[in-house]
Amino acid sequence: MDNPYIVLHQEFKAAGAEVLLSSGQACVVFGIAAFSKDGDWVVRETEESCTAILDVLSRHGAQYRLGVPLHPDWLRLGLTSHFEFHTEAGFRMRTDFCTRPPRVPDIDRLWQRAIQIEEIDIVDVESLLQLKQTRRLRDYAMVGALAEVAGLQENAAELALRYLQDYTLLSQAVQRWPHEAAASEREAVQR
Repeated sequence: MDNPYIVLHQEFKAAGAEVLLSSGQACVVFGIAAFSKDGDWVVRETEESCTAILDVLSRHGAQYRLGVPLHPDWLRLGLTSHFEFHTEAGFRMRTDFCTRPPRVPDIDRLWQRAIQIEEIDIVDVESLLQLKQTRRLRDYAMVGALAEVAGLQENAAELALRYLQDYTLLSQAVQRWPHEAAASEREAVQR
């Protein structure tokens, strides 16, 4: 079965929306999660992108959930829009849209560093790591897995030393990059 959130992402793009897949579905695309219960997108703060998304959602019969209207005036305040609809197969789709994701300080940089995987526009790993640093325990499993794949396996010392959650893996990173580790301010790295 195709991931319905990836299909929806492609519909947004085809309608002319500038969107980046984010959060849980981004973890699915990166291969560190099998599924996510909803779809999250970072949207350009333009009326064109918002209108394109609303057109697609309207075709699916989506209804607003708790949140603000999908419009740049609301989104530039850092607020999010939430929708829900059911597919013809009866699958419940929940979608969330923001333009200024929490814990990501430089939105222009997020857009500049966005990547494409199999024609899916997605937030970069470092932005995703920042996004996932919530107060939810389940998100730290994703942070650790992203740091292992993007940091340790891909030889990105800074990502590995900053975000690894597992002691054994962090110890390996410290041994692999002793100079970078010595310069790190992270207490776990220093220990």
